[in-house]
Amino acid sequence: MKAAVIERYGPPYSLKIRQMPQPEIGTSELLVKVSASSVNPVDWKIRQGDLKIVTGNDFPKILGADFCGEVVAVGAGVSGYEKGDKVFGMERAVKGGAYAEYLKVKPSTLAPKPAKLSDEEAAALPLAGLTALQGLRDFGRLEKDDKVLINGASGGVGTFAVQIAKAMGAHVTGVCSTSKLEMVKLLGAEKVIDYTTEKVLKPEDKYHLIFDAHGNLSFGEAQKCLYDDGMLVTTLPSVKSILDIGFSKLQKHKQMKTFFITPNHADLMELKRLVDEGKLKVVIDKVYPLEELDLAHSYSETGHARGKIAISI
Repeated sequence: MKAAVIERYGPPYSLKIRQMPQPEIGTSELLVKVSASSVNPVDWKIRQGDLKIVTGNDFPKILGADFCGEVVAVGAGVSGYEKGDKVFGMERAVKGGAYAEYLKVKPSTLAPKPAKLSDEEAAALPLAGLTALQGLRDFGRLEKDDKVLINGASGGVGTFAVQIAKAMGAHVTGVCSTSKLEMVKLLGAEKVIDYTTEKVLKPEDKYHLIFDAHGNLSFGEAQKCLYDDGMLVTTLPSVKSILDIGFSKLQKHKQMKTFFITPNHADLMELKRLVDEGKLKVVIDKVYPLEELDLAHSYSETGHARGKIAISI
């Protein structure tokens, strides 16, 4: 099968198109013929070697977490899926495998593809959508009528977070640059802050939850804008954020958290429900063929993508 692989950690041109063995499934797995994938920042961080303490030094590696495709083989122990079913889902990013024509997966990591979405749109949804859903609901404990600030509202995670928070009945303020203000408003933000012309964290503005999909807000500043029992949730763990989380534990009424998402069928079905009900749409900036994955990674690394970057396979 055709796959995009790395044979060493390095820059985008480290990605090469190679012929690789087609995966063989076990009794509890399915084989998916992949039609589309997408780029998430974690993918190029793995490619650069930033996570090699977890990903190790065994090469070649096929990267990629998100996928959409068609079931072509079903293990004897799998029920609920048949050959020909259209599905979408994600593998753990550190495991990868989605930048290829075929991928073996567990039933718990996929769900039926939303009929309203193209293959590229469906492939762009899982990792970023689950990050937004689990971050807001499970870690941020967002409730109806809460006020939430979404930093990085025009990016992959942010575009989903704005819509999911609105669907949950929250009052949404988004943060983005000038050229993306109108898009974020159309996604459901009641108020939009242009970080290029105004201060993002103003003590006179209070929130129950600050959801940082950009990873550049400090707890020291954010806590001034939180109600008692408010929370700052960051989607991008870092040394600084870990230190901030430790500092937040010294506070009585305000917290900071980070998290790693858990791919699961139930939450993928929740994303599908939101899409089916017209409450969640996928914003695609660009679609690249697998052969131009290096260009897709380069564009993602600029940090200026509007929504998601999809890969056609």
